[in-house]
Amino acid sequence: ATLASYITQTISTYFLQSYRPKVSFAFHNLKELVHYSKWIIGQGWLDKLYGFLETSIIARLTNASSLGLYGKAKNMASVIPGFIGPTIRMISFPAYSKIQNNTEKINEGLIKSLQVICFLLIPTTILLIFGADKIILILLNKDWIQMASILQIMLIYHFLGTINEAVNSIFNAVGHPEKQVKIDTFKILLTIPLLFFLTAQFGIVGAGIALVVGILPVIILNIYNIIQLTKVRLLDILSTIVTPLVSTIIVTIPIIIYKKYILQMSLPISLSLIVLAGILYLSIIYFTDKFWNRGPYKTIMLIIKHNIKKV
Repeated sequence: ATLASYITQTISTYFLQSYRPKVSFAFHNLKELVHYSKWIIGQGWLDKLYGFLETSIIARLTNASSLGLYGKAKNMASVIPGFIGPTIRMISFPAYSKIQNNTEKINEGLIKSLQVICFLLIPTTILLIFGADKIILILLNKDWIQMASILQIMLIYHFLGTINEAVNSIFNAVGHPEKQVKIDTFKILLTIPLLFFLTAQFGIVGAGIALVVGILPVIILNIYNIIQLTKVRLLDILSTIVTPLVSTIIVTIPIIIYKKYILQMSLPISLSLIVLAGILYLSIIYFTDKFWNRGPYKTIMLIIKHNIKKV
């Protein structure tokens, strides 16, 4: 099926695009691209190496069953960030490339990207963390319930990973791909020893903790480099988190208090409560903007209006 997918994609390009690639031996044209492209290739290699080492260490120190639970939990936790992160990265790269000499516009784009990420992912991540058990029972079955703890950790990891992607996507766009290679190397050197130690001590839960602990210094280093590069204010970056986080905490306090009863409710009632929680969350976001001129409300409305006009 995977092979058929690749073949279909390749064939379809010949129908969708009139350009036809040709073999050329004019290697002198590559000289201008070598300095930049070698770093891009290096990023891909490091990403593959990191994934290979991660799964190999876990497989070595645990067993096939644990590795299966780990992989499934990581996959489930990546579903929502998997829609948001790549979309923002795909849009931001050409946008940042066009304005790479305008640091004010780059900073504005970064802040708006982080506002969208935090607006969407903070409430969903926290909600899914508290409802991990029920989600597993609904989507899978009771045989998978033991992966609840690792699922909760992976939800945190993917949230942090999406934040990290939004920040480091600037490096390639403004002509500094070497910075991302250096940071990726640092991530591997930091995370792999943690994986060995924590997986040996705590199994797949320890492996998840190693990923979370490993990515935190990477985010800090990326933010530091962005501040040096574009002069964006740290306070502006941190402010993108505050309103969604506070709004989510307000909404989830009743959920935490009555979690035991909520988890015992039928699916329709649970979904109704989630809708009510969503309405309350959006209301807090709206009034925060109206009375204090803070939060992601204006950015979200700008995106909605833009998409409505396109339709």
